[in-house]
Amino acid sequence: MNKNLCTSAQAFALGVGDCSPKVGAVKAFILSKEKKTLPANADAKETIQGWLSENSAVMLVGMQQRDANNEAPVTGSLGYGYSEELRGVIVQDNFVFPQDLCSQKGLVKLVRDWKEGYAYVLTHTKQIVGFENNGALDMFPVSITAMDTTGVFADLANIQTDTLTLRYGLLADFVENRAVYAVDFTERDFVQPVQLLAQGTAANMTLKDACSGTLVQTDAANISVRATVDGANVQATVAGSSGGTYVVTLNPVATSGKSVTLQATWKTGQVTNGISNILKYILG
Repeated sequence: MNKNLCTSAQAFALGVGDCSPKVGAVKAFILSKEKKTLPANADAKETIQGWLSENSAVMLVGMQQRDANNEAPVTGSLGYGYSEELRGVIVQDNFVFPQDLCSQKGLVKLVRDWKEGYAYVLTHTKQIVGFENNGALDMFPVSITAMDTTGVFADLANIQTDTLTLRYGLLADFVENRAVYAVDFTERDFVQPVQLLAQGTAANMTLKDACSGTLVQTDAANISVRATVDGANVQATVAGSSGGTYVVTLNPVATSGKSVTLQATWKTGQVTNGISNILKYILG
């Protein structure tokens, strides 16, 4: 990662050297309930993909419009003319999504389950935004405060949308700590896990649409599978497709009483007819 946003120490000399305050438009959020850190020399793409693969983070994409929704500072005064600022500006955004059953379910789940958490932002100019931490990049705090919809049924006059509100806290805190790094990837370079059902020593794996739950059939070559037995990684191979069910063979095999966990992802860049765009969903 290459840093391309000036530090607060350089704030009075904007435009000097590599110092640039410009940040691109949001293309995706990487969200986590626990704060995560990208070390200074980390492979950011590989690290983030690891979080997505282990379900410790989710990617939120699909927003088509950002509407600033900042709250003005709160001030108070006394009758004899004394006044003071009680709270600074709170920075928050409304993100607008074209209404879709699957994304709507995901947004409702976010509002209901996440409330408070942490995030990175990926921008359309291939930047990742977080908080400066001695060369490393921390996630910044975020609150998911509301989800509003224009309605359930079409009115034949307007595009139906859902709006999600994300709050980043006080303006002074966010701007003081913000750091932006140049990266060589976009949100389209990531895949999110497909839920699996594992049973026995030769595991039966079922692929389902991330929203509808219907079975999805694809060539086994399109799928990458990870497996653990009692928490330890083992080799897993996947073969065949019969009614949307695949057979996963473990090496070494899991003996009776062992706990088997499987996780599948689409191979990077794979596009298969009939498979929903997993990047679109935040349902786990």
